Amino acid sequence: MEEQNLRFQEEAKQYVRSIGRWNRFFAILSIISCVFMVLGAMVMFATGSMMEGMMSNMADNEYASTAGMAALPTALIAVLYLVIAGLQVPVIIYLMRSAKAAETAVALNSNEAAVSFLANSKSYWKYYGILTIVVLAFCIIVLPIIVIGAVAAAL
Repeated sequence: MEEQNLRFQEEAKQYVRSIGRWNRFFAILSIISCVFMVLGAMVMFATGSMMEGMMSNMADNEYASTAGMAALPTALIAVLYLVIAGLQVPVIIYLMRSAKAAETAVALNSNEAAVSFLANSKSYWKYYGILTIVVLAFCIIVLPIIVIGAVAAAL
């Protein structure tokens, strides 16, 4: 089976080229956000350790008894930051692959590159759709737990 060259109208080529540029732009923004999330997690871990050290050095027994718990919230937030940064990695991969394939498809009129562009774009949206469903389900499950905990704490 011989490969046929891609036959885009000039307007379609402009759209594919534009989408490829936007995909690259958002991939770069995602890389930057991942770096900030990892740096934020490192700061949270350091802050939590520092707070634990400060609390354990206090003479008042009331504060000293809570020294172990002082670092807990910051450690949890740091882990959350790392999880969110990890969830961004597939996004970066799909967007960068899509951007490169769009550029190749337009420059070389390549069917294979056009299919790769579309497949990576589809994978990006599929990943975000599944992630959105998971996050919404998590919120639906956790919200009643938080409300019950707040009511129980108020009593």
